[in-house]
Amino acid sequence: MTVAMILELPGVTEAQYATARGMLGDALQPGNLVHVAGPSEDGWRVVEVWESPEAMGAFFQSAAAGAAFQAGGIPPAQPTIFPVFALAAAADPRR
Repeated sequence: MTVAMILELPGVTEAQYATARGMLGDALQPGNLVHVAGPSEDGWRVVEVWESPEAMGAFFQSAAAGAAFQAGGIPPAQPTIFPVFALAAAADPRR
């Protein structure tokens, strides 16, 4: 079952996100279908779509993710997760 995740990261800055993302690379992780990130009212927000809860869990439990989040000073957070009923996406308009 495809799932979406919203991760609110209060107090996290663009620089912290960039540090973690830089360690993980620009490519999507295995099983990650969509990754969107940007500033929120009080920090940083990440929205992702994963092919399954297992793929999402495998990434977040991986040593690479843990090291990247630690290097960026990104604290643990509880995401909002929900099943995906519909997904439509265009190519990245920034490219």
